[in-house]
Formats: sequence, structure tokens, C-alpha cells
Amino acid sequence: YFSDGTVQVKLSDGIVSDAAAGGDYIKLSSHARFSELDLQVLEVHEGWVHVGTTLNGRQQSYATWLGAGSPRITACQEGLAVLIETLTFSSFPDRAKRISDRVMAIDMAERGADFIEVFRHFVEKGASEHDAYKITQRVFRGGMVQGGACFTKDLSYVRGYVETVNFIRSAVLEGVPEILPMLFVGKVTLDDIPVLYQHYLEGLIDAPRYLPPMFRDLTGLYVWFGFASGMSLIDIGRVQQHFRQLFQRLPVADPIITPVDIEID
Repeated sequence: YFSDGTVQVKLSDGIVSDAAAGGDYIKLSSHARFSELDLQVLEVHEGWVHVGTTLNGRQQSYATWLGAGSPRITACQEGLAVLIETLTFSSFPDRAKRISDRVMAIDMAERGADFIEVFRHFVEKGASEHDAYKITQRVFRGGMVQGGACFTKDLSYVRGYVETVNFIRSAVLEGVPEILPMLFVGKVTLDDIPVLYQHYLEGLIDAPRYLPPMFRDLTGLYVWFGFASGMSLIDIGRVQQHFRQLFQRLPVADPIITPVDIEID
């Protein structure tokens, strides 16, 4: 995806999360273990999106400030990264559950639950003590372990995903899918993109160099989100009710295909 020697991957003892992206590198926690599926997610999430948009911004001829992040771009960055996970089929059910669990943990902490209460909640829901601790730790870092005030960044993953999907759907429905590559031009928010596209047409903004294939050739994305917009109008409850009787007749059996999830050091 990147030119040879552009990006480094290195181990770190000093990060709370399992992985973190820098300007031209990705840190992996030396205390964490990653499955093959985890590494697929990290490649596109941390690499294609976080590092890629930083490098695209830094390589601008004029607007090099697009390579610098700020709190205003967090939701767009994280939402875009989660979307790329799904568009590349890199994500998996446990990954999606981790993201939703963090939102639940934030809600509990904001309503007064302390560190131990949040931890026990996820253990009771079937999470391992290790996973429950990791979820809880993310929410309470820099906050009050007694509850009531916590670190809410993890809300941005779901919020940003919803906003980015709706932005893409709107661009497709309005007949302007050509602005979508601007999502990767640097560290931006969704409202920045129409303005940046105008300046791109004027020659003041360079096109993003590092761009996922589905945003380089927009035909598949155009069809995907065009159909998705129509499908959203269907009453899925009635459809589900129609098929439920057929599904209930299925015998209990092991799935034909099971995901491969090999633990590696």
C-alpha cells in the first residue's frame, strides 16, 4: 500500500492501547498478542487511514497543515477507519463487539459506575477478565475511577462511522461521488471536504497519493452505497418475520465455514 521504507512498525512498552499510529509508523504493544484477524484490522485501520491521511497531508504542495491532527477530526478519522475495516472485509464479529462494548462502558461510567462495577459487568456478560479489564481501562484512563467522569474518545468510532456512511450515501445520491477521495486528503472533517474539493479543482490541494482501491475506482462504491440507500427503505422487520419460520426449522449444527483466528506472539 505504501512505498518501500515509508512506514515502520515497531514495538512499544509505553502505550495503553494494543496499537497506535504515528506520522510514519505504527506502534504495537509489546505486551499484547494479535491474531491474524487483528493484524488485518490494524493494517487498514492504523495504516491505510491514520498513517495514510497523515502522509497525504504532509505531502501537499501548499496545505501541509492537512497532515496535522486535532480533536475536531477524531470522529471522522475513527469512523473512516472502522468503515475501511468493513469495506475490506477485515473486521469480524468480536472486533465489532469490542467497539460497541466501549460505548456501553462509557455510558455506565458517565452514569456513575466505578471501575470495578464496569469491569464486573463485562465479566458477567461473558468477557474474559483480561478483555474486561482492557475495555474498562480505556474508558477510565485520565478520568475518575470512582465514576462520573471518564475518557469518551471511544464514542467517536460509532459516531464517526454513522456520519461517514451517511456522508458517502449523500454524495452518491446527490451525484457527486468524485469528492469522496478527499476523505483521505489529510486530517479533515466531513464539512471540510466540499471546500477542499473546490480548492483541489483550482490546483491548490493535491489529490491524495495513498488511497484505498475502492476509493481510487469509485464504480463499486457508487453501486454499493446506491443500493444501500434503497435497501434502507425496506421494512426489515416484515422481511425477517417472513423468513423466521423457515429459519426456525433449521437443525442445530456446526457452521460450514468457521473463521480462522490463530494466536501469534
